[in-house]
Amino acid sequence: MDKRTKLLVFSIAAYILLSMMAMIIATRKRARIQGITYGPIDERDRMRLEYLENKIWKDDTTCVNMLRLSRAKFFRFCNLFRDRGLLEDTIHMSVEQQVAMFLNTVGHNLRNRLVGTNFDRSGETVNRHFNKVLRAIGELRGDLIKPPSLETPSKIAGNHRWDPYFKDCIGAIDGTHERASVPRDIEHAFRGRKSYATQNVMAAVDFDLRFTYVLAGWEGTAHDALVLQDALERENDLRVPQGKFYLVDAQYGAKPGFLPPFRGVRYHLNECGNNPVQNEEELFNLRHSSLRVTVERAFGALKRIFKILDDDATPFFPFKTQVDIVVACCIIHNWVIQDGSQANEHAVMVDFRQGIADQMWADYQNNNSHKPDAEYLNKPLQHFSEMQIIFGNSMATENFAKDSSVPLGTEDGETEIEEGTGHGLNDGINTPPIDMATPSASRPKKKAKTENEDERLISAFKSVGNDLTDAIKTAGKPDNDLPSDLFDQLKNLPGFEKAHVSFYFSYLVANPHIARGFYALPFEHKIDMFAIFGSERFPGQ
Repeated sequence: MDKRTKLLVFSIAAYILLSMMAMIIATRKRARIQGITYGPIDERDRMRLEYLENKIWKDDTTCVNMLRLSRAKFFRFCNLFRDRGLLEDTIHMSVEQQVAMFLNTVGHNLRNRLVGTNFDRSGETVNRHFNKVLRAIGELRGDLIKPPSLETPSKIAGNHRWDPYFKDCIGAIDGTHERASVPRDIEHAFRGRKSYATQNVMAAVDFDLRFTYVLAGWEGTAHDALVLQDALERENDLRVPQGKFYLVDAQYGAKPGFLPPFRGVRYHLNECGNNPVQNEEELFNLRHSSLRVTVERAFGALKRIFKILDDDATPFFPFKTQVDIVVACCIIHNWVIQDGSQANEHAVMVDFRQGIADQMWADYQNNNSHKPDAEYLNKPLQHFSEMQIIFGNSMATENFAKDSSVPLGTEDGETEIEEGTGHGLNDGINTPPIDMATPSASRPKKKAKTENEDERLISAFKSVGNDLTDAIKTAGKPDNDLPSDLFDQLKNLPGFEKAHVSFYFSYLVANPHIARGFYALPFEHKIDMFAIFGSERFPGQ
């Protein structure tokens, strides 16, 4: 590289560095500009308060319809956050308004833009406070989702149907599939037994309908036994005290601490009527089902109160937020029970009856369609769980799974995805795949946005600076560098006189580019190159 080229490289490098410094200085000056400070907007705040008083807190019926809680319970729920310092009033929004927007969203599966219209708020405000309330609810998990009592449940104690047979039972475990919206490139892992993408949620429930453990976020293709195994292996795992057990579905299998019913034997039965139990296995299944239905009642109540968990409701949030919402709804459900029963007994019994009818019909069809397999039923397979994991065709990865011991939400994260962005919302429509979700809520806070832009700018400058440094180092290297062992390479070539070797070495020193080419050649080619040079310079020798 000649001097003119080197000078040009150094000039360009200096120009780029000065330009980057000027851009950084301009960015810092722009960041220091004072923003406009707004005072209280009294008239708008008055209108917002009137909406709450007339459309939500007007009476208990209206409050339950809008927020899924009565007025007294709602205000006690808000005071819980205020007393613990989890939420605080702002200049334009009270804790009650923040919690009301959250409950209105999850209670009716509403989008941010609709909630913002109802409460006279911007989409960014709804988005931000939704995350704050979600995170605050997650902080209550240690107090509201607790292991069950080790004493014999009051439902069992003294009841001749279950006592003393189930006196050591501490609850029931079951799974449910909640509808999910995920990017199309991973949607196949979430399409299991449903025609749409779902997340597999496993929960343990005591006989007071309280959730004692929740694990959400598993892909819909994951088998229930795999989800249970993950719950047992987590850091804050599902623990079964010595001598106690949970009632589980037959899919979970029989193992210490988990008691399933007999397979292939009628399950939902009646002790009276035209079709009573016929043997000891049917009697066991009858008593088993009458206790295990507790977890089905809990799931039914949860989906009935929070429509965002309903099977027909398509979620509009990023999947990680969908997982957090499931756990948050379980926490609220437990608080409602702890604060006092609010269940609609008629609706609960209707759900209970329908669940029994569905299970009875499924068992009836199963028994009629698999009569030749009767001799293989209730025969345990050795290492069945291990084989199921090894040879199963599940595409589940547990990347999104989260149990009830993990904090929920982020303070400024995205909480809503845009319509038609390919997250399982247009099933059956041939649309090109889309990698990730885009938020439909308004833009993030200006300070956070500015900081992110500065970080990207600095990162780009660092990358360019490193490239320039390497280029300058390369340009600054002398062009006459020679390998240190070049003369040793020449000495070891056989068949040449010392004088010829010395002369050829001086020639290579004078021509560094030829010397480097010679050094890179294989041994035989070095001999050929030396011989050609000698025949040209010393003809006849």
